This record gives sequence, structure tokens and C-alpha cells, in this order.
Amino acid sequence: MSSRTKGIMQFPAAHSRFPTNDTAAPKKSDPDVKTYITRFNDGEWKLHNIQRNDSTWKDPEYALTIQSIFEGSMLSPFIASLQENGIDTFLIDGGHRTRAILRFMNDEFPVKIWRTDKTSLYSELEERDRKKFLSTEINVVTWNKLTKLDEETLFFRVNIGLCLSGGEAVNAYHTIPMCVLARELAEQYDDILHDSIDRAILKNNDRHDASSWMFLILANFHHHEIVRGENYGPSKFEDQKKECEKFRGVALNFNLVTQVKFLMHILSNKTHKDKYPSYVIPTVQEIMILEMNRMGEDARAGFVRSTAEAGWLLKLIDRFLFDMFLEPVTGLPSDELKIEWNGYGRGAVSNPGNPGICRKRAKIFFNWKQYHEISSVFKNYAENN
Repeated sequence: MSSRTKGIMQFPAAHSRFPTNDTAAPKKSDPDVKTYITRFNDGEWKLHNIQRNDSTWKDPEYALTIQSIFEGSMLSPFIASLQENGIDTFLIDGGHRTRAILRFMNDEFPVKIWRTDKTSLYSELEERDRKKFLSTEINVVTWNKLTKLDEETLFFRVNIGLCLSGGEAVNAYHTIPMCVLARELAEQYDDILHDSIDRAILKNNDRHDASSWMFLILANFHHHEIVRGENYGPSKFEDQKKECEKFRGVALNFNLVTQVKFLMHILSNKTHKDKYPSYVIPTVQEIMILEMNRMGEDARAGFVRSTAEAGWLLKLIDRFLFDMFLEPVTGLPSDELKIEWNGYGRGAVSNPGNPGICRKRAKIFFNWKQYHEISSVFKNYAENN
């Protein structure tokens, strides 16, 4: 049974029951704002890293949350999970609302107080309004004895209907090793993806685009073929969830980390001055996979057999990409390869990230390499640079 088939068959069973632990139970409470925030300031309560990036809300949305507290109209409960030690509590839902309270109390934005018809920072509130704010009760539901899978399921269920991104789906999974690894590598390499790939990372990785890209990269290397060339971006939450579920219970080969590191090194040390289009990522992956096939099974373990070979291949791929993004004006026979490359770009094909198109670009690389290996000039370049 392939890893993909195995994952699909496990999908219904993994989420058909909540909670999976028969002893898990929710407890309702109504702490006032002061008591609730004290729990966070004391470190007993924490925002779960399953939560979305706080920059997905803007100041007007944060201000509206504070106004709803003053009005007593905040109806949705804050949902948390008490951990096994009986002390630490992770917030599953209500992260943005909690940040709103913390930021308001830190004077980071003002709100309009309808009683006085004034717009005020927290420090500018009249004593009467400050007491009203801190004493307002909020609804909290705290679960105990939830498993990590239960926490994931709870997060997905309370966020039904929200327009979440593919990267937020990846980050929400803590029981699927592929997603955990994708999140960790995304945190390590998000700057490289932002600086080297055009429109890969929106703004400051607000919607965790780096995680969906890293999941795509890992999945391609895992299958040892390009299965997808475009990431699941904003509004593709459900599609990304299905892809994540295919890896439930699938063991990872941690040589994946070495392969990702090699790919990131190519991107971070590029000679081409402009950002690459996103289809360069799966194209370079296909080149790497074909090179691994050429080098044999030993190469799959560490990708390359020596530091010298790694450096040579890095420079080779970088020079290839540099050449492909130059205008074909020299009249050399290799210009035909550039023309063919351009025929697979944006505007020339409807989906330049299609796996089949990426394979065609990789074939251009090997034709280009064959052409240049005849040239002593290029051989000297590879040896001396």
C-alpha cells in the first residue's frame, strides 16, 4: 500500500470521534477580564501555536472586540485545553480576542467609549470605565485530558466557515510529522522564500504561506517525484487539510531535511538579481531528484556524496538558472534552450507549476549541461568559482 493510499484510508477514522479520550470533559467558567488576563501575565495560560498569526486582524477588528466587552455582547466562549501537568493551559480558540485585550491594556490602540463619546487609550479611561472593563465577565470553556489529536479536531471544528489559508492548516496539525517538520523548516527558511521567490510569501508571512510551501517541498521529496508545483495559498484551507491527512501515520525519512537545506542554499545564493517565479522551486526539485537517480541510492541518503560534489552541483544549477533568465540574444546554439524555457513560463502556459511542465524544464537543464560540458570554458568556471 502506498503512503498516499494509506493516508487517504485513515482520514475518516482519524476525525470521526471527539474527544478520543473518554475521560476528557469541558468545564465552563465566567472569569472577569482582570482574572482572565492575569492568567496569561502569570504564564499559566498560553496561546497555543495552533493559533493563527495575530496580523490577520487589523486594529479596527481588535478595537471592535474591546467595544463588545464594554457592551457585554461578546457571546462566543474562549476555548482552552488544560495540559497533563494540571497547570499549563493552552488557548485553542480566542487568540485574537485575547491579544485584543492585551494590546488594548498596553495602549497599542484606542477605542470609542459610547458613554463618554470619547476615543481613548486604556490609560486614558476614566476610573468608572476601567473598572467596568476589568470586571466584565467572559465565557471560558476549559477542556481537560484532551489528546493532541483532540486539540487539532477542536481547532478545526470551531473554525468551520472561516477563510483560513493552506499554511494555517499545516500549522494546525501537531500529530502529523510531515506538518510538524514543515512548520519548523518554514520558521527557519521563510526569509529565504520571501527574498528569492516572487509572491511566494505574502507580506510578513501573515497567513503562514511559508508552511504550505515547505509542505509542498517536503511532499515532493518524500515521493521522490513532483506531485504538486503550486502551494495551497489563501482560501485553500480544506484542500491543504486533505493533503496533510494523506501523511497521517506516514513515517518520514529525515534525509528530507538535507534535501531542503540544499534547495534553500540554491535559492539564497542565486546569481540572478531578480526574484524567481515560484515554478523554479518544483523545477529545481525535479533536477535534484533526477540527479539523485543518476548518483544512485547512496546519494538519496545525503543527496550528494561529497562537499566538492555538492558545491559543484550548486554552482551548476545556479548558472543554469542565471542563463535561462537572460534574454537569448547571443545567437549561440544554447539560445534554443532559453527559448524553450521561456515557452513554459507565465503567460506562455496556463499553469507553469504543473508537474509535467517542471519535468520538461528539468530536461532542458540536462540538455544545457550536456552542451556546456563540451565547453572547457564552462568546465573552468565550475572548477574555479
